[in-house]
Amino acid sequence: MNSKGFRFTPWLIGFFVALVAIPCLIYLNQILVAKILGIMVTLTLVVVLRIWLHQLKKRGPAERYSLTSNDVFELHSLVPAFKELTASDQLALQHRIGLIMGTLLIHNPDNLPVELSPKNLAICGAFYALMKLDSPNEVVWFIRQKAQRSVDGKYLYLGTEELQDYLRNISPQELQSRLSA
Repeated sequence: MNSKGFRFTPWLIGFFVALVAIPCLIYLNQILVAKILGIMVTLTLVVVLRIWLHQLKKRGPAERYSLTSNDVFELHSLVPAFKELTASDQLALQHRIGLIMGTLLIHNPDNLPVELSPKNLAICGAFYALMKLDSPNEVVWFIRQKAQRSVDGKYLYLGTEELQDYLRNISPQELQSRLSA
């Protein structure tokens, strides 16, 4: 949770202290106090968990684009090394690309002609972001005409032709090392 929202850690410390105190109270023959403390801990824990889960639900899950079989076929043609991965690695890569595609923004400020379909453009951009960025969240890609790739934080500056060349020349070892990272 954020710093302004409900924080669960202080509650965990309080529950831990209370649960440690229960056996100590039983050892000191304070059984009624131990029972009351146990009931209070249980009720408080139920309420706190409901609040915490409600706040987590409000944040919502990260949007993920599910790649169709046609998208996977296009991915095979865009990235030849993708075919050489195992089936489980391909699924993991598809999942990561789908997560990036859910937040990827593509800008074409110079209105350059783009040969790829919008979906293939998003797949290529997400794949490049996965390969080049440490944490590819909320990536913004600016399509440029000049042939110079540049990565600045979450911003990518590159043209579609150089992107396609890069994706065609990726080795299976590079993909495998990125998956294991």
